[in-house]
Amino acid sequence: MAQNFTAPNNIIGNGLLAQAQIQDVRPTTIIPTDLVPLPAAEERETYGDTIKLKVLQVLPAKLYFNANCETSFRNETNVFQTLMKRQTLRKLDIGPAFYELSAADQAAVLSPVKITSRNDNVFRVFPNVTAGWAFTPRTRVYSNYFFIRDNLFHNPGLNTNIQSIGGGIQHDIPLGKKANLQGNLQFRELYQTNQISVFDYLPGLTLSYYLTPRTVLYTSALLQMRGKRAFCAPTREIDPFYTFGGFYQKGLWSFSATGTFLQNFREPFRRNALIPINNYSWILDFELDRQLSKKLPGAQVFVRAEPIYNFHSRGTTGLSGVDFRIFYGLKVAVGKQPLTSAMQLLRDQLQETSPAVPKQGDPGVSAPSTSSLPRPKVAHEMQPIHGVMNASGATNAALPAVQTPLATASNSPSI
Repeated sequence: MAQNFTAPNNIIGNGLLAQAQIQDVRPTTIIPTDLVPLPAAEERETYGDTIKLKVLQVLPAKLYFNANCETSFRNETNVFQTLMKRQTLRKLDIGPAFYELSAADQAAVLSPVKITSRNDNVFRVFPNVTAGWAFTPRTRVYSNYFFIRDNLFHNPGLNTNIQSIGGGIQHDIPLGKKANLQGNLQFRELYQTNQISVFDYLPGLTLSYYLTPRTVLYTSALLQMRGKRAFCAPTREIDPFYTFGGFYQKGLWSFSATGTFLQNFREPFRRNALIPINNYSWILDFELDRQLSKKLPGAQVFVRAEPIYNFHSRGTTGLSGVDFRIFYGLKVAVGKQPLTSAMQLLRDQLQETSPAVPKQGDPGVSAPSTSSLPRPKVAHEMQPIHGVMNASGATNAALPAVQTPLATASNSPSI
């Protein structure tokens, strides 16, 4: 980003330019929460309808499938994620010796100032495909692929392509009728434009509480362990994610609010870390969706506000300052749920609606009285039948019922 030159230390100090010379890391507009399986996206897939193709119903009952694509535009206030201009100038500590430098060196010193608080518009395409197998209604294995492409209108040097190939296992633990604890262990390989590929382990726990049939609250803890190559992690960084939020749906509308606190620990790995600097971030998401039509349940338009607060990064470009993003676009989803899960849900609903049968031995429940039980009928007993039929076939209601053995009634048409 900056040219190499020799200048007095009082000009450069410990500012952004010195850090940029030490590390040659290309900034990106894709943030960590775009790349990890956070509960907000999971809840939207669970509650949101998908286009159900009949051809998918011929697949095995335990196979499930979900494919969705998000196409969006957004306006971003700080695409390079730098400090504010006055903070950058303060860190550069420009003194009288600055004016003794050549024009090229002066431009190099001021280069971090030119990219501060840079506003831009971004076009994003984000397809995501998941396929899995439900061994039981509570245990599933899956594979996942997604691709993210960001194209900037005025800063094409930040255009980014990221691909992820991975898989994992999920297990649900019901906690009463309204709560559920889900464990998830995922592994994946990330491929990014002009960057070294990395391998991640992503163990996580998500607790969901169904406040009403339309409202769910959730919190999760996820640990990203990053390494150099497949099944070699963590050797680059360790990043815990702490997330909390809620989801509400009414009619064709749905709303979600999520907050994520992220810590990046890279300094313990020294040279193996791509950016050997620790940093923290708060990433908030507020999203409003509307289904286009009842006849097309998998298509939604949405608007999303995403403020990002970075700190404790020593002014590193790409990890500093405040960024605000406003998204608007279209999402389309096609999917098939495992039949085992649908059957288990139906079974649970039937158990909730059916009256409870008291068991003998429970407190307050006595054994049934033998006098109240219906007396069993046997073949030799006299049973009531219809009255005598006259010649015309009508029943003589005035005559009393006649008692006859069952065997006689079944063998003889007359009385």
